This record gives sequence, C-alpha cells and structure tokens, in this order.
Amino acid sequence: MKLKHFSRLMNLEYEEIATLILAPFIFFILGQYAFGANLLGYSFGEVFANYCIIAALQYLLLIISNHIKISVLLTGLIFYGFALANTYIYAFRGSPILPWDLASIGTALNVAGGYHFFLNANIVLASLIFAAYLLLSFKLLPKRHFFKKSLYPRLSFVFVMLIMVSFVMSPTKLEAMGVSYYAWKQGNAYRDHGIVAEFLLNMQFMNPEEPDDYSYEAVRTILSNNEESELIIENPSAPESPNIIAIMNESWADFEEFGNIELSEPVMENIKSLDNAIFGHAYSSVVGGGTSQIEYEFLSGNTQTFLPSGAVPYQQYIKTKTPSFVWHLKDLGYDTLAFHPYYGNGWNRNKVYDLIGFDAFISLENMHTEPVYGNQDFCIDSANYEELFYLYENKDPARPLFLFNVTMQNHGGYDTFERHDVEVVGHEGQYPKAEFYLSYINETDEAFMKVVDYFSKVEEPTIVIMYGDHQPWIEDEFVNMAMGVIDAEEPSQIINKYRVPYVIWANFELPEVELKDTSINYLMQEVLALAGLETNEYGNFLNNLYEYIPSLSLGGYFDSAGNYYSYDDKTAPYQDLIAQYKILEYANIFDVQDEVVTTIKDE
Repeated sequence: MKLKHFSRLMNLEYEEIATLILAPFIFFILGQYAFGANLLGYSFGEVFANYCIIAALQYLLLIISNHIKISVLLTGLIFYGFALANTYIYAFRGSPILPWDLASIGTALNVAGGYHFFLNANIVLASLIFAAYLLLSFKLLPKRHFFKKSLYPRLSFVFVMLIMVSFVMSPTKLEAMGVSYYAWKQGNAYRDHGIVAEFLLNMQFMNPEEPDDYSYEAVRTILSNNEESELIIENPSAPESPNIIAIMNESWADFEEFGNIELSEPVMENIKSLDNAIFGHAYSSVVGGGTSQIEYEFLSGNTQTFLPSGAVPYQQYIKTKTPSFVWHLKDLGYDTLAFHPYYGNGWNRNKVYDLIGFDAFISLENMHTEPVYGNQDFCIDSANYEELFYLYENKDPARPLFLFNVTMQNHGGYDTFERHDVEVVGHEGQYPKAEFYLSYINETDEAFMKVVDYFSKVEEPTIVIMYGDHQPWIEDEFVNMAMGVIDAEEPSQIINKYRVPYVIWANFELPEVELKDTSINYLMQEVLALAGLETNEYGNFLNNLYEYIPSLSLGGYFDSAGNYYSYDDKTAPYQDLIAQYKILEYANIFDVQDEVVTTIKDE
C-alpha cells in the first residue's frame, strides 16, 4: 500500500507517520548513548528488541490518550528518564536498575543525598538532543485528537502493539535476537544489549525456579546424611553462652593485603595487630552495593549465588516467619537485637527483622544516644558504637545477648567531598574517591579499638565479629592497581573484587589459628563454633560443605586446596554438593510452610 493511501486510510499526517516510526528508535539511541554505549556495536536483533518494547508503550499511550503529542512526550520521559536513572545508579553502586529494585525506591531515596549527581559529555549531548527532539515534535505535529469516530485506526494500533509485544514476550525470543543475560556484569549487559530489553529479560528471574530433583524427601535425605558435622574450628576454652556482637561494617575492604599499593599510613594497623583475635578474608556476593543481601547471607547461611543476580530477599521473599540463625540463637536462650544508625525502612528492615527472629530493632529514629554525622551525613562508627554500648548495658543481665549491628559511616558517595587524610603514595590526588574512602577506613580501624577496649573490661564473656559487606564503588583504575588485575575479564582475577576482611575477637581465650579464606554464608558457623555453641541441621550441612568448599559466593568457589572454579565450568568438581546446597536453600527460603529446614518455634 502506498504511503499516501495508508495516510488517508489511517487519517494520518506525514509528520505523524514519521514520529510513530522514528520516535522509539530515537529514544533508544539517546538512552544508550547517555549510558555510555557504543552505538555502532548493536546487531539488528538487539535494536529491534528494544524498539519493540518502546514502540509498544508508545502505541498503548496513544490508544489511551488519543493524542500523539502526549504519547510521544510520556514515552520519551519514561524511557529516556529510565536510561538516565540507570546511568547514575550504575555509577553509584556498580549495577543498573533491576526489576526487584522497584521495591527499593524508598531506600534509594533515603541515601540519594549522599551521592554527587554528575554531568558528562554523553549525558549533556543526549539530553540536549532529547529536549530538541521533543520541542521539534511539538512544533511540527498537528494539534488534534488522533483517532476520530472510526474504530478502525484505533483497532489497527492495538493490533500493531500486540505484534510488537509478541516479539519480546519471552526470554527465548529476546535471547534469539541477541539479548544475553550477564549475571556478573549487569551493567555490561545493559550497555551491550539495550537497557529496556535487558531489564525485561531479567523479569524471568523474579521468582527463582525450583532446583532439579527437588522434593521434601530429597531435603530430608540431605539433612539426615549431615546429622553430625565437624566444627569449622574447635574452641575448648569457650565459656557457656557468651554474648555475641556481630558488626557488619559498611563497605569495609582491605586493599592493602595484595601488597601492590603504598599508603601514606596503614588503615588497618590496629585491627591486624590485635591479640587474641582471628583476622581473615571472606568473599561477598555483591560489589559496591547490596548491603541487605550480605547481612541476609550472614544471618541465614543462604547464599545469593543461587538467587537471581541482584535479588533482594528482604523485599522479594521474606513475607512470613523465615528460618535464620537468629531464631536458632533464640532457641538457645539468647535475646536478639538489631541496630542500624539509619532509617528503619531501608531494605524493609523494619518489617523483615521481626520475621527472621529479632526481638527488637533500633534505627536512627529511636536511637538512645546522639548520632554524630560525617562528611556524607551518615553516622560515624565511633558514635555508632556508643549506641551499641548503651544497648549492651541495658540488656537483660540474666540472658545472653546476640546484637547485630549494621554500620553506616563508609557508605558510598565518595565524591561528595574532598578528603585526603590518607593518600596513595605516588598517585597523590589521582584517585580522590579512593583517598576519601581510605580516610574513613582509617577511622573504622581506630573506632573498633573502642569496641575492644570496652568489652575487655566487662565481666560477661563476649565474642565480637566485624566483617565487610562489600567493596566500595570507587575508581576501577585504583582497584585494579591495588589487586594487580591484568585481565579485567578473567573470572579468577575479578573474584578478588568480592573479597572483604573480617575479624573475630573475644574477651575470653580464642585458639591460635589461621582460617582459610571463606565466604559470608559460613561466618556464623565460625562464630558459633568459637562461642562453644551448637548449630542446627542447616548449620551441620554448612560445616560439612565447608570441608570441601570453604568459600562459595556469586563470583565462584574455592576448594579446600585453594583452587578457584567458575560456575560456568560444568566439569568443575563438587557439582553434587552444590546441587544439594541449592535444594536446601530453596527449602529454607520458599518452603518454610513444610518445616523442612527450620529453626522457628511456634509462639
């Protein structure tokens, strides 16, 4: 059909036809350019997949509004705005917006003030072209309702919209057009395959699939085969039911351990020289953000490895009482208390903590001591510990205490102020984010000495663990230099970007031992063993798994000899053990009602 005849039949002006065809493509190109993509690197299938999604929404808005100007304006604001939001989120935390992040909008807004919203050449140019295109469209397009009395044009656009949707309605179709899923590098996937298509592809992971060979009987068989376990570490000197203080220190990382950088002063000197302490390293499952995922790994023994990349259990999965080692400690007679010197609704903690076993939650809104804010308006560690001491002093003296504290001082936003108390020798001022961050980490080292000094003077036996949740999102060049990364695409080198320190100290005798590198999901088992406490069925499995795989995180796993394996290597050893772990974790998260792996007692 000739364009002129089509125009008359559909009651369209030529400018309107051009807009309907070109606008989705323009919004895709501008959004990807703002994100920093190479526009010449896309295949036809990748462009077409993104085009279909944007066009489908534009046609839907056109059908609803009956006004082409409104549909173009709203479509552009939605998709270009989404691209800009991804650009900034990726810069701040190292991963773009994922479907499950939509439940985290409140948390994002809480911490947004700690970040510096920048402009670069891509963002400026794309935004100017975007604004100019909208202005030009409004000037050229006629002022009229799009559809007249006839239903034919409206039904035609419904039909076209459904065709567009059909091309991208399944992961299989998206993948056939070249839209691939990168679990490790979501930012690369959004850049290489298109923001909107990749976001849609991630929708398939909103609800994890049941593992192969999963059944109630399989769970009970695995647990019965792990009824007893060797402890990760023995401590014959452990007292009865000591207090447990667990501190997850925001973005605490050890860039000095690799020996590739020199700092103007060491930033972990005090902690590494502690007596009666165990200092080690564990692998996290996130980088640059995702604090709640890692506290969940510690408290539950589950790993993010088997969940969708970026999944947030606190917001997606925990809707009712859920198994955790917090419940287990309650069963052992402990009072359980959580403390975080920031807003209580962050990551849904004010609802979730009760469901995983905490008796009470102290947040910024109900702290008993005065918070002291640092350069980023986050409570500093030394003030955080004043509240921790207050909570300890006001505990029930007849019952041991498990106190879980998430700090805030070292949270991202490292470009909001200039601070160079600690400098990278030979590169002074070259890495301002890193030097800002290292200056704060130096304060973390000093503040932890207050914790040691305080609990060394109390009479009740107390064990303290502090660990990092993830590495900070600072200059890649600094991180690669510190870690000696040569090939940034090599998994065995990238894995070190998931590496965080931990320290365990007690006011009673700890064994002199150097533990293997581990992962966050095992740390609670180390604490329970050093405290002389029994674990539960799930803990027995983790202890036995640790013998063969002492570190298992999203970036890969290590065997007891220190050999690294990627999950992509299907010939790697211990596949059966990993399959068992998947089955137990699925039961632990999603089959609570069957009580297959639970420490929850009915109230």
